[in-house]
Amino acid sequence: MSNITNMNTFNRPEITDEKIELIRRLIEENPNMGRTQLSVTLCEMWGWRGQNNSLKDMSCRDMLRALVLYRTILYLTFAI
Repeated sequence: MSNITNMNTFNRPEITDEKIELIRRLIEENPNMGRTQLSVTLCEMWGWRGQNNSLKDMSCRDMLRALVLYRTILYLTFAI
């Protein structure tokens, strides 16, 4: 389990060390992938959808920002 605390996890997938490693790997292997494409890809992989079955990519981008703020991932093109 990741050591991230104080992160609002309502309606978000559990952030495990494995998921953090997946995010890091996706960023490393796809350096030109933008924030939206990364968040859509993660939502599709994790099955993260809202009640209307649409991807929760905006919520995913919020989660990624929090991970950057907690210095869990390094994503230089991520504007905070």
